[in-house]
This record gives sequence, C-alpha cells and structure tokens, in this order.
Amino acid sequence: MSELPFVSVVIPTYNRASLLLKLLDSLTKQTYPFDHFEVIVVDDGSTDETEQVVRKFAESAPFSVVYLRQKRKGPAAARNLGIRHSQGEIIAFADSDVTVVEGWIENAVKHFKNNGVEGVEGRTEPCGSETPFSHRAHNLKGGQFLTCNIFYTKAILEKVGGFDERFQAPHREDSDLAWRVLDVGGQIVFAPDVLAFHPYFPKRPLSMLKSFAMLQYDYLLYFKHPRRFREAGWFPKLSHHLFHCALGITMLVALFAKVFPLAAVAGGLLVLRTIRSAKRTLKGYRADPLYVAEAFLYCLLAPFVHIGMRLYGYLRFLPYHSALRREKSK
Repeated sequence: MSELPFVSVVIPTYNRASLLLKLLDSLTKQTYPFDHFEVIVVDDGSTDETEQVVRKFAESAPFSVVYLRQKRKGPAAARNLGIRHSQGEIIAFADSDVTVVEGWIENAVKHFKNNGVEGVEGRTEPCGSETPFSHRAHNLKGGQFLTCNIFYTKAILEKVGGFDERFQAPHREDSDLAWRVLDVGGQIVFAPDVLAFHPYFPKRPLSMLKSFAMLQYDYLLYFKHPRRFREAGWFPKLSHHLFHCALGITMLVALFAKVFPLAAVAGGLLVLRTIRSAKRTLKGYRADPLYVAEAFLYCLLAPFVHIGMRLYGYLRFLPYHSALRREKSK
C-alpha cells in the first residue's frame, strides 16, 4: 500500500437529503488531503431531492464527488455498486445519517500501515434527543462492525466478494462481511479516534413495528456463520414473547369455542402484561394520550410481529443452512 493511499468514501442513501448534506459538509473539514480521497454517493432509489443536493454540493466540493443511482435494492447492493466504481486502495463506508470528525480518514488510514490489517472499525456515538421508540446505533467498544463507520482495503473486499446482496435491509449485512473477512485471515482493528456521530431518530410507536421485518436476516447470518453467531450471543430470549402470544391465541380459540371464562382470563392477563410493558417503555417520558395509546398497541402487537418475522426468516433462509448445503453437494 502506498504511503498516502487514495481513499474512496462510499455512502449509500435513501430519502435522507438533509442528513446527507450534513455528512458531506463534515467531509469538507477532513485533515486528509482532498486530492487523495473521493466521495461516492449511491442513491438507492430515493424519491426526495437527494440527486439535486448531491449535484449542487459537487459543484463547489474540494474533493471529487461521484453520484450513482440504482433501483431500490438495499444498502448492501448500493455499497457494492460504490465499490465497483471506486478508485481507492481503501474503501470507507459511512451512512448518510452520520457526521464524522475532522481526522476521520487520516486516523483510519494510519492503522493500515500495520501488517495484516484489512479493516478499521470506527467508534460510533449516539447524539441528539432520545425517545422511547428512537432508532439508535452506537459502537463504543468495537466488535459490531457497523458499516455506518468502517474502513476496508479494496483488496479484501474483492477477495471476499463484497456484501451479500441477499441482505436487502440494513441489518446483519455488516457482520456477515466482517466475519467473512476474519474467516480468510484479515485483521479488523477498533479505532476510537475514527469517530462518527449517529443521531437518534424519533419514531411513532406503531411505525416501529415495521422494523421487525429486519429480524428475518438474523437467520441468513446464522445459517452462514453458525459458530460466530453463537459466540456473539445473538440468539434471542423469546420466552416473554411466546407466553404473550400463547395468551392471545388462547383468548381467540376460547372465544371461537365460546368458552368465555377462559377467554376472559387469557384476555385479562394479556391486557395486564401489555399495560406493564407500556409503562416500562414510557417510564420517565412525558407523552400525549395518542402517543400512550400507540405505545399500548405497540406493546400488544410487537410480540406477535416479532415471532412471526423470526419464523418467516427461519423458513425463508433454511435452504442456506450449512447441513442442507452439504446434503445438496453430495
């Protein structure tokens, strides 16, 4: 690797024009020479003013800015497109909702001078105001390999084949890539001074139910890396959710069978558990009545959605189970 390697900063984005501009502005303050890095924005089918924002910024940017666009395929596919169009020896990944410190690139590049280092995992800190249903992302001690703030050599990315585009949501595709890098002997170091800030995103309670769709990708990751998944301790504890769902099913079956006392008991327990869960979730947070009602509905429905998406993911990705793959290869 050259003494001052060229770096390609790949930024996948979808409908985050205003936040993306904050990231681009933070990149103009980098201490790394502007003629030694480029920024590649990959628009994953945005319907807002993302393209206009990027092109206007590029007119006065002190570094090269490349704008690419694809049909909506997810961040893994967007990053792969950016990699294919990159010129750098090192590929930096940042999500369009973060901002980075002035020495972000410079501090990361110095670690690649050590033999065997193929990746540098940055420190990601949350910022802004948190609500009970905020989307959050942080990596304070390493080992999470979040692609909102990580660097890899282009050579190792090409060696492992980039991101697995079967991960069509921003969930677990980063761990899958990192584990494949580690599996081929690449070293990934954690660098606290490669710092990015990730804002909290306040969301309405019911809108958070959509996020459970990402849980299906846990099973794609598990079937690809069973040992590492077990060592990470990512198997969920589902006893609470299963009991909650059992109460709901019992209530519905009892109502259908006209066993009303049993339905009343099961329904009553279900409501009590939901109230307790909502109180625990909203503890210390002042909310209007509509928000409280939404929180109650969320706590009522979330276990059913959670279990449903996990079951769907298990069945969807079961063919990728290592044992099944071995049977097919015989």
